[in-house]
Amino acid sequence: MKIQQAEEDKLSLLERNTRGVGAADAWRWYSSNREKFLRPVYVPLLCMSLKESTDARYLENIVGNRDFQMFVCGCPQDEALLQKQAHDSRWRINSTVLQMPETSEDDNGRRLPQNLAALGFRCFASQLFDAPSIVKKYLCNVAVLDRIPIGTNQTDQLLERSGDDKLMEEFARQGLKLLLTTSKRMSIVQSRYSNGCSTRVDELRDQIRWLTMHTMTSSTVDLAGKNDECKELQTRLDAKKADCAGQKTEIGRERERIRQQLRELSQRQDTKNRLQRDLETKNARLKQMMENKPDLSQATVDMETALKDLTRRSLTSIQHMADTLARIEELTHRMGSAALEHEFFKRLLAKKQLELSNHQDVGQQKLDEFTEKKREVDEVKQRVRSQLMKVYEKTGLSSLNRDALPPAEVAAYDAMWKTFNDAKISNDLASVKLQLAQESGRLNAAGTDGQKQDLVEYHKLQEELVMKTTTLQSEMRKRDNWQQQMDERRTEWLTPLTQLIQSISDNFANFFTQIGCSGEVRLSKGDDPNDVSKYGVEIMVKFRANEKLRRLTAQVQSGGERSVSTMLYMMALQELCPVPFRCVDEINQGMDPTNERKVFGMMVNLLSGTGNLSKTQYFMLTPKLLPNLKFSNKLSVLIVHNGPAMLEENKWNMEKFIELATAA
Repeated sequence: MKIQQAEEDKLSLLERNTRGVGAADAWRWYSSNREKFLRPVYVPLLCMSLKESTDARYLENIVGNRDFQMFVCGCPQDEALLQKQAHDSRWRINSTVLQMPETSEDDNGRRLPQNLAALGFRCFASQLFDAPSIVKKYLCNVAVLDRIPIGTNQTDQLLERSGDDKLMEEFARQGLKLLLTTSKRMSIVQSRYSNGCSTRVDELRDQIRWLTMHTMTSSTVDLAGKNDECKELQTRLDAKKADCAGQKTEIGRERERIRQQLRELSQRQDTKNRLQRDLETKNARLKQMMENKPDLSQATVDMETALKDLTRRSLTSIQHMADTLARIEELTHRMGSAALEHEFFKRLLAKKQLELSNHQDVGQQKLDEFTEKKREVDEVKQRVRSQLMKVYEKTGLSSLNRDALPPAEVAAYDAMWKTFNDAKISNDLASVKLQLAQESGRLNAAGTDGQKQDLVEYHKLQEELVMKTTTLQSEMRKRDNWQQQMDERRTEWLTPLTQLIQSISDNFANFFTQIGCSGEVRLSKGDDPNDVSKYGVEIMVKFRANEKLRRLTAQVQSGGERSVSTMLYMMALQELCPVPFRCVDEINQGMDPTNERKVFGMMVNLLSGTGNLSKTQYFMLTPKLLPNLKFSNKLSVLIVHNGPAMLEENKWNMEKFIELATAA
């Protein structure tokens, strides 16, 4: 009755502290429907029992309110059933799934390290209370109770006197991040970069809200004893089950052995029957042959006659085959010679056809050039005829040949040539056109009468010319100043950028050298150095000795080569920018095995060395890894097994899995 009353009191306490959540109603519903669940469900507040009432304040300073009222289920099916009812009843409860430990962990038998005991620590927080193993496991997972030591007044005094940072660093190396004394809560934080420790000290809260009625009673102790007996019986039962399973396996093996013997006996019986039938058949044939035995003398004569006939026909066939082989050999030689001649003339024909095609192309090109030149000559002749007609009309001459002119036109012809010679007219067409334009301008100017307005306009144009010249000079000075400022700013921006690109290029080239290739990173400035929008980074790579450096593009390099280049460029950048961790996803997809092995080995060397990359924790996600890759103590391989058909954790056998995978 006392135990039942204690459970009711704990349930009432849960109901008071979780108003509006429905945790108590959910527990009552579970208690009424236990048969629907595959495994027990626990709420830490309802199944915890303190060894000392004064220890409640320690646990309430460690365990969160949400964890006291958490519903801990043993399998996902139970959690789904509970959450479905919670959704229908509008309870706002929290639940989780935790596997039942294979063995019961005895925290009471766990001893404190010697250095903690010397400072007055009496136990770990997980030893302050009793609860089912799955509840203890849950609270240790979420609150690390098994790593939080509980101190005494002596602990306060010793820690205040010591005040040594080395002591805190020693606690941090032991994995202790929280210490409790009778009045203080000490949190230890260790930096990942400097390895230094910082300590925060807070006063313990004395208010107890959850563990007000959880002290163990004698009945509880008796119940714990019975629980231990049940566990012992369960252990014995498990041992019996294991023995039965072993016997079952042995019986199965014996049964399989007997079946194998039966199959062998059956096969032997079949063999015996077959041999018996063959023997009967042989005896029947032997009996028939004995009954039909031929005449040996006649058979001898027939055999000799047949042998002579066979010998004669064999000689004839052999002679015929020899003649045929000789004929085949002669034809083979002739066919070989003909084939060689055919191949020679075939190649000669192809060569001549190629030469003919080239000559035809050259001839067609020359014909096209001749046609074009002929057309140009015809056009020039037509223009010359037209100009001659104009000359004849202007001069009144009938010909430009002096000997062919009548006497009346000779004087006009001489006067025309004298005028040309005196004018010194050039034979260059462009010079003639320029002189005509100048003469035309002079004629226009000579035919225009000057006015006062023209003079005013002239002075105005001179003033505008002076103003425009001054403005032009000012703008040119501004342009020069702007150009100088732009050059200075571009130099200020370009100098560190060039140094950064050079650092990246040095790292990139070093990484490529380690895999037996060449590479560099360049700054591309485009055609106009002032147009910074055209600036960019060019990645140049060479994967074979007989090649030269070529720009990395999707058209030149293969997918695997681009993957290697991308990975090494990324690592060259990361060498200049250390961060706590990075994650890359399937970066080795598309690489050929040789480059993948080289890149992986180089990554292991860099990340395990002393450079900036060794300060970064890398997570590389990949569906596959090559065999016999380089390994180091700083490298871990985590294999994820998941899927709807996965076994439970306690049934998983890694050796069996590797054996099956190797056999496949």
